Amino acid sequence: MDYSMAVIWLIIAVVCGLIEAGTIALVSVWFVFGAVVSFFMALIFPESVLFQIFVFILFSILSLVFIRPVAKKYVDKYTRGGNINSKVDKTGVVVQEIKKDEKGRVKIGDVEWLAVSNEDISEGTKVRITNVDGNTLCVEKVEEV
Repeated sequence: MDYSMAVIWLIIAVVCGLIEAGTIALVSVWFVFGAVVSFFMALIFPESVLFQIFVFILFSILSLVFIRPVAKKYVDKYTRGGNINSKVDKTGVVVQEIKKDEKGRVKIGDVEWLAVSNEDISEGTKVRITNVDGNTLCVEKVEEV
C-alpha cells in the first residue's frame, strides 16, 4: 500500500498548524481539521485521492462554519487589549498626566494606553477617546454632570 498521500495530508496539517500558531488569527486552523481527517481517510482508503480531497474540503468548510463562531468568541475574550480602533467613544481614566500635545497614559478596563490631548488633563480625570493615531489614543475630558 502506498501511504504517500497520508504523509502529504500530515504535512499540510502541520504547516497549517504552524501558520495558525504564528498568527492566532483563525485563518488556517480550519485546514488543519480538514487535513487531519483526510490523513485518516488516506490510511483507510489510500487509492482514493479524489475522496480524500473531497473530505478535506468538506471538513475544512464544516469546521469554519461550526467551530469558528465559538473559537472567535474565545480568542476575542482572552486577547488582552484588543483592537485599538475599537476604543473610540469609550471612556477611561488618566493614570499619567497628559500635558497639551504631550503623551500621558489612560487606563481602559485593566489596560493602559498612550494618550494625547489638546488640553492639559490631570491624573484621575475621566476622559473619552475621540480618535486613534497609530498606537496612541486622542482623548478629551468628560464633562461631569
